[in-house]
Amino acid sequence: MAAGAYDVVILRHVLEHLADPGKALADARKLCKSSGKVIVEVPDYRSYDRKAYGASWPAFAPFHLWYFSE
Repeated sequence: MAAGAYDVVILRHVLEHLADPGKALADARKLCKSSGKVIVEVPDYRSYDRKAYGASWPAFAPFHLWYFSE
């Protein structure tokens, strides 16, 4: 993938699985044109769903290394 080649890079439910999400974001930004966007979607730790499900929240799966909130 060429640096500066993309208008948009989308990381949808990716960052919570990576050992170094900061590096992934920096790498995604490098792939974008100067006016490009990086769009990120992650489970929200402070969401209504997490509070309602409690310890049974599906995002507590063992393959999630990180938890994010607004």
